[in-house]
Parts: sequence; structure tokens; C-alpha cells
Amino acid sequence: MVSGKLKLAKTSPLLKRLYTRVDSLNLKSNIVYNIGMIENKEDMPYLIDELRIYNILQKDGKLAGKEQLVVGLIRALDFYKSTDCFNVLLDSYLLSYSAKTRRYTEQALLNITNTPSLLCEKYMTQAREYVAVSGALKYSMNSASQDSDKIAAARTALVVSLSVMTTADAAVADAQRMLRDDATEALGVLKANDAESLKSIEQKWDFDKSSKSFLITVEALQNIATIGGFVSDLTL
Repeated sequence: MVSGKLKLAKTSPLLKRLYTRVDSLNLKSNIVYNIGMIENKEDMPYLIDELRIYNILQKDGKLAGKEQLVVGLIRALDFYKSTDCFNVLLDSYLLSYSAKTRRYTEQALLNITNTPSLLCEKYMTQAREYVAVSGALKYSMNSASQDSDKIAAARTALVVSLSVMTTADAAVADAQRMLRDDATEALGVLKANDAESLKSIEQKWDFDKSSKSFLITVEALQNIATIGGFVSDLTL
């Protein structure tokens, strides 16, 4: 559309009204793409909210063939390259979209930063599900962030996993336990020997008494090379 290419910010309200009135997914996708192309920062919250709505539909299995619109929203937000878009784009990346949509999402995230660990850490404190925190942890660990930032993210992931100790939901409990183990393993790989990380690992060990958790914690502490007195006091 010409309006997007001309970058006329005054056209974005007209495009948003058009977006709400048309039914064609192809047109709606093109409209939001052109809204992003204008790069009017006042439009960014609107696009973020729209993508958030469709992410929820995807998570609930109710997207029903509307992924083309999701791609348009992701490409629109890519124009801004703003950290304000990071959380909703990471949400999209962690959902089960098609490979094509994931490629667009991954590129949009990389265009914001290739060292996202501190953004992942902030995301973890706002996430509502342990699986989302786990996804953010993996994204952080696989990034080009420096180790100190990866440690901060992994430590926060472990703290989040310890924040609520019991749940009646077996699936939630399993996700929480896996997050504890993954975060502890990450801290071991990163050789996180700061006091806060070690305290959180010890707290995890006091809570998890399974053989698998025990071995993960021992290996993490061996990697950190700071096995202390509390190790020998714990039994399987």
C-alpha cells in the first residue's frame, strides 16, 4: 500500500479503522504490515495488543487459520526494533506456530538484540506459566549474551520456580520441577559461584529430594567447583 511506503503517520488512524472493518485475512495482514512500515511509535502498543490477542488464541487452540495475520503483525513490529516488543514476540516464538512464522519471529527478536538475556530475565518475572519461563531460559542460554547476563537470567528462573512450592495440578508441578532442574543445570554450566545463585540451589535441594534432582544439583555444584558441607549432609 502506498500510504505505508510514503511513511505518512497521519494515515495510520485511517488504516486502523480499515483494519477493523475488513474481513479478508490477506487485507488485514497487509494493513497491519503497512501500519508498522509507517513506524509511528504511537501505533506500536496497538500492534502489540493485537499480537497478544492472537497469541492467546493460538495457545488455546482457537486461532483457526488466522496465522497469516499473525505474520503480518510480527513483520509490522519488526520495523520498530524496540525492546517494548520483546515480550510479545518471545511469546510468539515459544508458541507452536509454523516454521515460517517462527522464522519471522526469530528475525524480529534478533533485530531487537542478539544478547537478550537481561530482557529474558525481565520476561521471566512477568510470565504467568513455568513453561514460558523455561522457554525464555533456553532462549537466553542459546543466545550470544555474555555469561554474566545468562547467569542473571538462569538465577531468576530458579527463583521463579521456587516462588510457589506446592500445586494440586500435576502438569504445573511437573513444569515447575523441570524448570528448577533446568535452571540449576544452567547455573552449573555457567559456573555461577555467586552467593545468590548458590543459595537458590541449596534451597532447591532442600525442596527436591528425588534422585534425578539430587544428581542434577550435584553435577551443577561440581561444575561450579564449590561443593560445600551441605552436600554431604543430604541423602537420596
